[in-house]
Amino acid sequence: MRDQPGVGVLEWEVEQHGWKDETIEWAHDLAEDLFGVCEIDIEDEIAMDDPRFEFLKLMRDEADEYWGRLGWDITDGKGGQLRVMEYLARPLLCAVKRLHPDAAFTMAEEAWAAQLEADAKSFKSTRGL
Repeated sequence: MRDQPGVGVLEWEVEQHGWKDETIEWAHDLAEDLFGVCEIDIEDEIAMDDPRFEFLKLMRDEADEYWGRLGWDITDGKGGQLRVMEYLARPLLCAVKRLHPDAAFTMAEEAWAAQLEADAKSFKSTRGL
């Protein structure tokens, strides 16, 4: 996840200055750019306490394993979880599992989307999944 366009820059900003109104808005915009929906869109259609989002309550290692089973590395590369997942987790899950009618991998370039899928498969194979 950390290599996706815009994620690293936002992660750095949040790491340096924390979540502020403008970084939250930035996260919503990034989610829409990457996955076609943001938290606000999901809230309108899917209750935030929907059982499909129960994984958000998992301990960090369990959450990392959950995402790993789906083919996604959501770590920061230094052993921690990406801070931006606070706003990207639900939109990503909606795209991966097609839980929202507008959720999809909406990357600007088809080649980039194909690379994203290849990276996810590669990650799964390295994790024995």
